[in-house]
Amino acid sequence: MSFYIETADAKQGRDLTKWVQDNVDLTPKGIIERFDLFKPIYSKTTNYGHFGKKDLPWEKIDLF
Repeated sequence: MSFYIETADAKQGRDLTKWVQDNVDLTPKGIIERFDLFKPIYSKTTNYGHFGKKDLPWEKIDLF
């Protein structure tokens, strides 16, 4: 997987990209665990979309 974080300051963007790579598990297993993808809570997403619902794990902004 590849990603890039763009900011107004190119060095800041590179630093932030490096920090995410070093501190966030972006492997398939890490993503599954982070978002509890095997828990059957996703029927809530069938109405009014997947975003903006505070009780869904991808709406949390904490990384740890």
